[in-house]
Amino acid sequence: MKSQLRTLMFMMAFLPACVLAQNTSPPNSNYLIEHGVSPRILDAAASQLLQDGSYTQDVTIETDVNGEPKLYKIQIIYDPGYEDGMDVRMVLEEEGHSKKEIKALKKLVEKSHHFSRMSEHYLYDESTLKLVKDEGGEVVFEYYYKRQNIEPYLKHIKRLKGNIVFIDGELDRVELTNTKKLNSNVVKMKSVVRYTKTIEDGGYIITSVNEHYEQKKGKDIKVYDVSGTTSDYLNTSQNKLSWEGKENITPMFGTRTPDTVSVKLGWFLPLMGKPATKLGYKLPRPVGFNLFSHFQHQTMQFTGISIAMNDEEFVSFNELFNLDESTITASSFVTMLKADVWILPFLNIMAIAGVGENNIEGNWPIDEDVKEGLADWGWLIGIEPEDIPDAISLSGGLESVMYGLGATLAGGVGDWNLNVSYQFMVNETQAANTTTVAHILMPMAGYMTKFGMNLMVGAQGQFYDTKVAGFIDLEDGQRLHYNVDFKPVKWNAILGIYKGFSKHWELALQAGVGNRTSVTAVFGYRL
Repeated sequence: MKSQLRTLMFMMAFLPACVLAQNTSPPNSNYLIEHGVSPRILDAAASQLLQDGSYTQDVTIETDVNGEPKLYKIQIIYDPGYEDGMDVRMVLEEEGHSKKEIKALKKLVEKSHHFSRMSEHYLYDESTLKLVKDEGGEVVFEYYYKRQNIEPYLKHIKRLKGNIVFIDGELDRVELTNTKKLNSNVVKMKSVVRYTKTIEDGGYIITSVNEHYEQKKGKDIKVYDVSGTTSDYLNTSQNKLSWEGKENITPMFGTRTPDTVSVKLGWFLPLMGKPATKLGYKLPRPVGFNLFSHFQHQTMQFTGISIAMNDEEFVSFNELFNLDESTITASSFVTMLKADVWILPFLNIMAIAGVGENNIEGNWPIDEDVKEGLADWGWLIGIEPEDIPDAISLSGGLESVMYGLGATLAGGVGDWNLNVSYQFMVNETQAANTTTVAHILMPMAGYMTKFGMNLMVGAQGQFYDTKVAGFIDLEDGQRLHYNVDFKPVKWNAILGIYKGFSKHWELALQAGVGNRTSVTAVFGYRL
């Protein structure tokens, strides 16, 4: 059934409206308009879903898979003004299909809402229009489609050739055939679309479609014959149109009311999300939960330290060390949970909480003048010259608790996307009795590949108070207060990849390079 449903999508993609061709265009004129055909409906030659108005079409699909014939009946309802922004529904007898088949059909219906909504108009290549026949009241023009600037959802039309047939000055049909193999191993495709003028305004509408597909993969040969008949049509003012022969159309399902297969275009969130989806923007599911791990390593310049016992004044020890060569190397491993929600199609807010393990190694060279003084007078306090160290080293590990809020602005054009994320984070280290606040800014640009993987490049900025204050309770009941200052690394470059799996699961990997190195792994689920 899944293959048959793919064929239905082929049919929805290829069903054309009328196209007219000429060898050359006359000056200050347009042959389409001269023959009563608007260039606007050329879009529908590539996809019937780009037509003006609304319609109902009865579709019959006959399949032959290695000699085993099957028959499917589906009614397509296209209505851009339908509730929830939904514009495509399908009607069928659900009891004749398995849950797996219905699920596959719903996926195709959902995909159709993204189909070519943002395609540019006039997709045919005017330079290829050529008169191939003009005799006995029959005029035939040949044409091809553009090879550049085609929406990815319509890239198959680059391999189609069209013939437009006029009989006695009126459009009769459009014939489409493939010049090369199409997706899903379709080696042969032929479509014949017939047109009729409406009684009310004389405009052309599609009244019937007959399509033939042949798929070949290895030894398997699958043949599909698709026929569709328009049973109802409304113009953009939602007025019903009639045409010759409409009264003779027999309802596909008679007096029965079969089930309608449709999909929702998301929750009530994000706000304005349904109109955006209808326009062709692919939005993530609105609510997400992520588990992520982050490791970073950086070396910072130590710039000062002062200490005080109990309530006494702070005493600076800056003169004790050579600050230009003093460094602190910090490594952090963080495990966090993040919950986020898309409030608008371009605005996401988040809450974050987790724990971290921080390892610090400090190397503080003693000032040369201080060393000389200790060498001369250290005997007064019991320090021999050979006991004077070149530097004081510090090594230790601390656990911390982190939590915060954030927001992301995102947008994109075609396969390119851009987002800017901001996070406000609080870090509490209980063992050192200190709390720090950080502001994290991350602008990223990405490119979505045809495999559904987003390749990203950008930067991360970390901004926080470099003066860390705290205290340590000593064993004798005394309390040692300290103030430490250092020069942090503010920016580093970020490279990353993002991949969504099905509708719900997602995975992201990021690597930071530069004066601060990092690795981040994110595994998430979206409702």
